[in-house]
Amino acid sequence: MADEAGNDYGRMDRSDGDGAGASGGFLHLDSCKFVRMARRSAVTGVVIMWLTPLLPFTRGEITSHPFAFALHIFIAVVVSVLELPFCCSFLSICRRMQPYLAPLETYWLRALFYLLLSSAMITVNVVLYSGGDAVAWGNAIMLMFVAVLYSLAVLNGEKSAREWEEDSHKHE
Repeated sequence: MADEAGNDYGRMDRSDGDGAGASGGFLHLDSCKFVRMARRSAVTGVVIMWLTPLLPFTRGEITSHPFAFALHIFIAVVVSVLELPFCCSFLSICRRMQPYLAPLETYWLRALFYLLLSSAMITVNVVLYSGGDAVAWGNAIMLMFVAVLYSLAVLNGEKSAREWEEDSHKHE
Protein backbone atom coordinates (compact mmCIF):
# COMPACT_ATOMS: atom_id res chain seq x y z
CA MET A 1 0.00 0.00 0.00
CA ALA A 2 1.63 3.22 -1.13
CA ASP A 3 0.40 6.73 -0.42
CA GLU A 4 0.56 9.74 -2.78
CA ALA A 5 4.22 10.36 -1.90
CA GLY A 6 5.14 6.79 -2.84
CA ASN A 7 5.78 5.61 0.71
CA ASP A 8 5.11 1.91 1.02
CA TYR A 9 3.73 1.35 4.51
CA GLY A 10 2.71 -2.24 3.84
CA ARG A 11 6.30 -3.40 3.31
CA MET A 12 8.12 -4.27 6.47
CA ASP A 13 11.54 -2.85 7.19
CA ARG A 14 14.25 -4.45 9.29
CA SER A 15 15.11 -1.15 10.96
CA ASP A 16 13.00 -1.99 14.02
CA GLY A 17 15.46 -4.71 15.01
CA ASP A 18 12.82 -7.40 15.26
CA GLY A 19 13.80 -9.26 12.13
CA ALA A 20 11.19 -8.22 9.62
CA GLY A 21 10.15 -10.76 7.03
CA ALA A 22 10.50 -8.68 3.90
CA SER A 23 11.46 -11.37 1.43
CA GLY A 24 12.70 -14.89 0.99
CA GLY A 25 10.14 -16.47 3.26
CA PHE A 26 7.95 -19.44 2.55
CA LEU A 27 4.82 -17.89 4.04
CA HIS A 28 5.12 -14.31 2.71
CA LEU A 29 3.09 -12.84 5.55
CA ASP A 30 4.66 -9.40 5.50
CA SER A 31 2.23 -7.92 7.98
CA CYS A 32 3.11 -10.48 10.70
CA LYS A 33 6.11 -10.15 12.95
CA PHE A 34 6.36 -13.59 14.47
CA VAL A 35 9.67 -12.79 16.16
CA ARG A 36 8.11 -9.94 18.09
CA MET A 37 5.23 -12.20 19.14
CA ALA A 38 7.67 -14.99 20.09
CA ARG A 39 9.80 -12.67 22.20
CA ARG A 40 6.81 -11.18 23.99
CA SER A 41 5.40 -14.64 24.61
CA ALA A 42 8.76 -15.86 25.90
CA VAL A 43 9.12 -12.92 28.30
CA THR A 44 5.57 -13.46 29.54
CA GLY A 45 6.42 -17.11 29.94
CA VAL A 46 9.54 -16.23 31.92
CA VAL A 47 7.44 -14.32 34.43
CA ILE A 48 4.94 -17.16 34.64
CA MET A 49 7.68 -19.78 34.95
CA TRP A 50 9.31 -17.85 37.79
CA LEU A 51 6.03 -17.54 39.67
CA THR A 52 4.22 -20.83 39.14
CA PRO A 53 6.66 -23.17 40.91
CA LEU A 54 6.50 -20.86 43.93
CA LEU A 55 2.69 -20.82 44.19
CA PRO A 56 2.37 -23.97 46.34
CA PHE A 57 4.74 -22.43 48.90
CA THR A 58 2.39 -19.47 49.40
CA ARG A 59 -0.28 -21.87 50.63
CA GLY A 60 2.09 -23.88 52.78
CA GLU A 61 2.01 -26.85 50.40
CA ILE A 62 5.03 -28.55 48.96
CA THR A 63 3.56 -30.78 46.30
CA SER A 64 6.19 -30.37 43.65
CA HIS A 65 8.90 -32.96 43.16
CA PRO A 66 12.32 -31.37 43.85
CA PHE A 67 13.58 -32.29 40.38
CA ALA A 68 10.52 -30.78 38.69
CA PHE A 69 10.86 -27.63 40.80
CA ALA A 70 14.56 -27.35 39.88
CA LEU A 71 13.73 -27.92 36.19
CA HIS A 72 11.14 -25.12 36.22
CA ILE A 73 13.62 -22.72 37.79
CA PHE A 74 16.45 -23.83 35.48
CA ILE A 75 14.33 -23.34 32.36
CA ALA A 76 13.17 -19.95 33.64
CA VAL A 77 16.80 -18.89 34.08
CA VAL A 78 17.80 -20.17 30.63
CA VAL A 79 14.87 -18.47 28.89
CA SER A 80 15.56 -15.27 30.85
CA VAL A 81 19.18 -15.22 29.73
CA LEU A 82 18.19 -16.05 26.17
CA GLU A 83 15.37 -13.53 25.70
CA LEU A 84 15.72 -10.62 28.11
CA PRO A 85 18.94 -9.11 26.67
CA PHE A 86 17.23 -8.69 23.30
CA CYS A 87 13.89 -7.52 24.71
CA CYS A 88 15.24 -5.14 27.35
CA SER A 89 17.97 -3.43 25.34
CA PHE A 90 17.22 -0.18 27.20
CA LEU A 91 19.13 -1.66 30.18
CA SER A 92 22.90 -1.33 30.01
CA ILE A 93 23.54 -4.84 31.30
CA CYS A 94 21.37 -6.26 28.52
CA ARG A 95 23.26 -4.28 25.89
CA ARG A 96 26.53 -5.65 27.28
CA MET A 97 25.21 -9.24 27.09
CA GLN A 98 23.93 -9.00 23.51
CA PRO A 99 27.29 -9.53 21.72
CA TYR A 100 27.90 -12.72 23.69
CA LEU A 101 24.45 -14.07 22.89
CA ALA A 102 24.40 -12.99 19.21
CA PRO A 103 25.13 -16.51 17.89
CA LEU A 104 21.97 -17.69 19.67
CA GLU A 105 19.82 -15.18 17.84
CA THR A 106 19.33 -17.50 14.88
CA TYR A 107 15.59 -18.12 14.87
CA TRP A 108 15.51 -21.72 13.68
CA LEU A 109 17.98 -22.56 16.45
CA ARG A 110 15.74 -20.86 19.00
CA ALA A 111 12.71 -22.77 17.71
CA LEU A 112 14.57 -26.05 18.13
CA PHE A 113 15.81 -25.03 21.57
CA TYR A 114 12.32 -24.14 22.81
CA LEU A 115 10.98 -27.40 21.42
CA LEU A 116 13.67 -29.31 23.36
CA LEU A 117 12.86 -27.40 26.56
CA SER A 118 9.17 -28.15 26.10
CA SER A 119 9.91 -31.82 25.47
CA ALA A 120 12.01 -31.96 28.65
CA MET A 121 9.17 -30.49 30.70
CA ILE A 122 6.64 -32.92 29.21
CA THR A 123 8.96 -35.89 29.80
CA VAL A 124 9.54 -34.94 33.44
CA ASN A 125 5.80 -34.38 33.91
CA VAL A 126 4.93 -37.79 32.52
CA VAL A 127 7.71 -39.64 34.38
CA LEU A 128 7.32 -37.96 37.78
CA TYR A 129 3.61 -37.21 37.89
CA SER A 130 2.12 -39.61 35.36
CA GLY A 131 1.10 -36.50 33.43
CA GLY A 132 -0.83 -34.91 36.26
CA ASP A 133 1.01 -31.63 36.93
CA ALA A 134 -1.05 -28.84 35.33
CA VAL A 135 1.66 -26.22 35.92
CA ALA A 136 4.24 -28.27 34.02
CA TRP A 137 1.77 -28.85 31.17
CA GLY A 138 0.97 -25.14 31.00
CA ASN A 139 4.62 -24.13 30.91
CA ALA A 140 5.45 -26.83 28.36
CA ILE A 141 2.61 -25.69 26.10
CA MET A 142 3.79 -22.09 26.43
CA LEU A 143 7.34 -23.10 25.41
CA MET A 144 5.93 -25.08 22.49
CA PHE A 145 3.91 -22.02 21.42
CA VAL A 146 7.11 -19.93 21.43
CA ALA A 147 8.82 -22.63 19.34
CA VAL A 148 5.97 -22.50 16.82
CA LEU A 149 6.21 -18.70 16.61
CA TYR A 150 9.97 -18.83 15.98
CA SER A 151 9.37 -21.54 13.35
CA LEU A 152 6.78 -19.32 11.65
CA ALA A 153 9.29 -16.46 11.74
CA VAL A 154 11.80 -18.64 9.89
CA LEU A 155 9.20 -19.72 7.34
CA ASN A 156 8.18 -16.08 6.92
CA GLY A 157 11.75 -15.08 6.09
CA GLU A 158 12.32 -13.00 9.20
CA LYS A 159 15.99 -12.58 10.04
CA SER A 160 17.95 -11.34 13.01
CA ALA A 161 20.23 -8.33 12.68
CA ARG A 162 23.21 -10.72 12.61
CA GLU A 163 21.71 -12.71 9.73
CA TRP A 164 21.01 -9.50 7.79
CA GLU A 165 24.66 -8.48 8.20
CA GLU A 166 25.88 -11.91 7.07
CA ASP A 167 23.64 -11.75 3.98
CA SER A 168 24.80 -8.24 3.12
CA HIS A 169 28.46 -9.33 3.32
CA LYS A 170 27.76 -12.28 1.03
CA HIS A 171 26.31 -10.00 -1.65
CA GLU A 172 29.20 -7.52 -1.59
